[in-house]
Amino acid sequence: MNHHSILAMICRMSSYTNSHHFAMTTPLKTFRQIEGQRRADICVVGAGYTGLSVSLHLAELGFNVVLLEGKRVGWGASGRSGGQLGYGMTPMQPDLMSKYGEEGARRFWEISASAVDLFHSLCLKHNIECDFKNGNMACAVSQSDLDYLNDHVEIIEGYGRKVYDSYDRVTTENITGSDVYAGSIISENAGHLNPQKYAFGLTKAANNAGVAIFENSKVLELNNSGSLEVMTETGSVVAENVVLCCNGYLGKLNPTLANRILPVDNYQIATEPLDDQTLGKLVNNGACVWDTHRSVHYFRVTPDHRLVMGCGIGIPNYPPKNLEKDCRKHLQRIYPFLKNVKIDYIWGGILAGTVNQLPDVGRLAENIFYAQGYSGHGVGLAPLVGKLMALAIHEGCDDFDFLAKIKHKNVPGGRFLRFPAVLSYRLMTNTLDKLAWRR
Repeated sequence: MNHHSILAMICRMSSYTNSHHFAMTTPLKTFRQIEGQRRADICVVGAGYTGLSVSLHLAELGFNVVLLEGKRVGWGASGRSGGQLGYGMTPMQPDLMSKYGEEGARRFWEISASAVDLFHSLCLKHNIECDFKNGNMACAVSQSDLDYLNDHVEIIEGYGRKVYDSYDRVTTENITGSDVYAGSIISENAGHLNPQKYAFGLTKAANNAGVAIFENSKVLELNNSGSLEVMTETGSVVAENVVLCCNGYLGKLNPTLANRILPVDNYQIATEPLDDQTLGKLVNNGACVWDTHRSVHYFRVTPDHRLVMGCGIGIPNYPPKNLEKDCRKHLQRIYPFLKNVKIDYIWGGILAGTVNQLPDVGRLAENIFYAQGYSGHGVGLAPLVGKLMALAIHEGCDDFDFLAKIKHKNVPGGRFLRFPAVLSYRLMTNTLDKLAWRR
């Protein structure tokens, strides 16, 4: 039995996806399934970045916390993501200024900057080793996109913050090894990491802080008649407050929240280990890269000398018939010389987007909090939102209140038209990108 067969067997046994992130990570012990009824100050549902962070911060504030996870800790988007830690929201400052004004846009920026600071402080405080490397590079596929990125930089510098450097076409090609970009901006304090290791590091920190973690304990119902009780198949939790951190895996637990997010699958590949000559042609400054294609490409070189690239979206649990072929089209668009490279890992994970591409954060009731819909920025924002919810429960939090006031619309078409909506979006982005490539 070869290495990859053994890894696949371990993944099946542990229920984690066969991703390169997981292959580079030492698995955690399995936490037991909840049985019978328990009481807690707070019951948190979902052990991704948000749930792990809110549980950790609540425990550090002295609360008795129970964390329920339907699968395994860090099993969903948190462990499968592209591992990119960046400043800003998905809409960048020019768009935020036009919609929310100068004060609102600056508030969004400061929250995102706090997210980057929190990542570094959590890793330092809890000794989390997650292969972090500095450098997050946004590459523009057109001159108009580059102008937009530079407008974003100019606004940030107007806040008195020197976060980015800007590069022209030649410098960008020299760094990335790809000739498809008109230019780029880079932030050095941001960067990239192994997201599975980060999730496991947060899990250890929460466990050490006294959080009672239960896996394979899918929440079936939330009963708020009289006492607040969270029901699973094998047990329940009676709590004073509940925090829902389910994101793209919310399912039918709460229709109100489900109507405001669009879960989509995002696919990634990891190449075979590359030789020094090939590595010398790829992202030679050690940064991660994302670009302004409509079907965003994001990629980085890993510590074991592979290229990991995210490429394309689809319907959750319904990947394209030939996923490798689909992903190779994107890989070859950026790096034609990798046409025949061997692909060792292919995986997907569900992320959740909102109509306005901003996090959906707030209360369903006075004692029921929630957060979802990070729209691709969950590595930084989700742990920060978890901390903000903990502070809101403890004594109130202005940043939580600011995010909770953002109005969110239901995804058009509702739950029944989500599949055709994702297919239409996939077709549209691929078509527009192909037209741009030909030009």
